[in-house]
Amino acid sequence: MTGEYVYLPEMDFGEISRPEVLGGFGYCQSNNEYKVIQVTYEYNQFEQLGRVQVYTLGSGSRWRNKGEMHYTSKERLVLANEALYWLENIEDEWNLRAFHLADETFGTVPMPPCHDVVRGYIQLVSLNGCLCVYHVTVERCSEQEDDAYYRKEDKRIDMWILKKVHKKNNVRYSPVDENDDSNLWVWIREISMKYKTEFPDFRHYESFSITSNNQVLMWEVCDVQGYKTPICYDPNTTITNYLWNTGVLYAQAIPHMSSFVSLEDLGEKSAR
Repeated sequence: MTGEYVYLPEMDFGEISRPEVLGGFGYCQSNNEYKVIQVTYEYNQFEQLGRVQVYTLGSGSRWRNKGEMHYTSKERLVLANEALYWLENIEDEWNLRAFHLADETFGTVPMPPCHDVVRGYIQLVSLNGCLCVYHVTVERCSEQEDDAYYRKEDKRIDMWILKKVHKKNNVRYSPVDENDDSNLWVWIREISMKYKTEFPDFRHYESFSITSNNQVLMWEVCDVQGYKTPICYDPNTTITNYLWNTGVLYAQAIPHMSSFVSLEDLGEKSAR
């Protein structure tokens, strides 16, 4: 860590009077560039097209317009594989969209097989630099209780991770491109975990990292009170360990990645 910071150029919102900005930041190894991406919408109008702009650190230029995009999900942009990803849900159809940092183009990535499941929900996360579709399904629901608080649901979390593998590898996968006969970008369901709480309707989980021995670090979140407790799930033993005894109300986990890149060396004249 160098302790430097930089003021970005002033944003151009065009005709948008009450801007709401969603952003992303990423490093593109193929051309050794750091880029900041902003998507600007009219306030509370996410169903409309957003204006996409890109700024390259050290370029000496201003924000560059790169077109428009839908953003029907209010989740943040997820960085993985030198691209920023987000989910679109248009007319009840899920689409996985990408903005590639190298050539600054838009693309669509086929969803893993979980996309056609009606019950449950889908979320994007980045786990150790890989794109992960985090899918929660309801396997069985008991309607015997009138009170929803006591109604039991069997929920399962499936984590589909996008990886590049050789076709000859003995691994179960769902290929992104059926016509690629060599190195494949494939969806692999690496983690499958049943909900561990007595009342799963009032709990959900947020994964934020996978350890070197393939254990999953995540938050267990109480939907009623908002408390978050860090846990560690071992898929080999299906054992869940609580890392803290008590939950916290406001917390965020950000996996650390060491970097000694100097903003000044990149060409940023306003680096402090």
